[in-house]
Amino acid sequence: MPHTTPRPERKSRPSAADLLGAVALILAPLCLSADDLFIIEANGSRGSGSSLPDLIQDFLLARGQFSELEGQPAYNAELTYAGVANAIEMDVGTTGLEVVLRIPTTGFERTFTGTSREDVENQIEDFVKDDGAREWGRFNREMAKRSLVAVTDGNPNSTTAHAANSMFQEFGRRPGRTQLDRSIGRAAGSRIGFSLIPAYSQFEAGDFGGEVYSLRFAFKAKFTERIGLVLLAPANYVRVEGAEVYHLGATAGLPLTLIPDRGRDPLYWKVTPSAGIIGSGSADFAAGGLVEHYAVTSLLAYQLGNFTLSMGNQYGTYRGRNSSYRDFDIRTDLDQRIIKNGLTLSVPFGYRWVMDVYVEETRFRKEAAINRYRGVGGDLVFRLPGPWGVGRGYLTAGGGYDFGDDYSAIKGRAGFGWRF
Repeated sequence: MPHTTPRPERKSRPSAADLLGAVALILAPLCLSADDLFIIEANGSRGSGSSLPDLIQDFLLARGQFSELEGQPAYNAELTYAGVANAIEMDVGTTGLEVVLRIPTTGFERTFTGTSREDVENQIEDFVKDDGAREWGRFNREMAKRSLVAVTDGNPNSTTAHAANSMFQEFGRRPGRTQLDRSIGRAAGSRIGFSLIPAYSQFEAGDFGGEVYSLRFAFKAKFTERIGLVLLAPANYVRVEGAEVYHLGATAGLPLTLIPDRGRDPLYWKVTPSAGIIGSGSADFAAGGLVEHYAVTSLLAYQLGNFTLSMGNQYGTYRGRNSSYRDFDIRTDLDQRIIKNGLTLSVPFGYRWVMDVYVEETRFRKEAAINRYRGVGGDLVFRLPGPWGVGRGYLTAGGGYDFGDDYSAIKGRAGFGWRF
């Protein structure tokens, strides 16, 4: 009988279903780690959601997630606000006809009494819109010191941070020069320019995750070799655990070139004082307002052969301004200082290409939930040929990674412009 060697058993390749299952197992802990933004707990009853006004309204009316509270004569409740436990306390009595509202961080306390649950809920809503606007502004100030995702201040996705970042991107970094730029020289400079940079990022802050859509438009005019004007308009849409936040600003900068780039001296120095205002709003967080800001940004660059090493430094002040929207009186209780520092290395290659690699740090000088965070990243720039004329038009694309205590973000961006 002929001898036959048994064939080794073939190992089956993992199917698409197997791969998807493995990915699901890996991502499951990440998905489960996300927490609800707002939580109310009362007498064993628990409700949560991504809209603070809706959650409080359901609680006061004892409906939805809190329907089991209907008919109970008295109970105590605690509100967790975007990760901040016991942010608001509510003692309910007389079967919902009396509510004692307390804010432990500010020391505020007030009793509301009505003829029905709806009456009490309306009283509290009217109070927050009008007479209690100052107290609510103080509450949001305290949350900015404690919550990693507060709206107006204290974290990388807050109103103040968005304003500081847009100014530093424009005034604190010097786009690298391609070989084409060097061959053209100063004679090809344009007096008018613009740029439009869309960006997207995903972030994790503690137990929360979210995404940011950004758009930065800049109009640039150059009056003389040493004096220019930049009008900056940044816009940001933030979505965190289902809650939506909007930021929209306007900034005017006056670039003053103290040491111009004339091709002979390797040193270049520009200082830009700027001023502007940025507004934010979130119905889900019941937060927002207007913030005026003033900053000075220094950009110092040194030519190292074909490479350019530049250093950006920025100091800015940010103060809240009172405003109104419809029937809401908005008090923005905010006073912050932000410092940004960064280094950029520009490396040209080919004739129309240059790569910029950067590191930077941001510090909130006054109390904040995230006092400091850092960032690394890079951008690739391509000078357009043809009808744009002597290489003035350009395309850019890049990305980066920000990180800090209990915070991380991955960012990507792409855009175009006409550089002068």
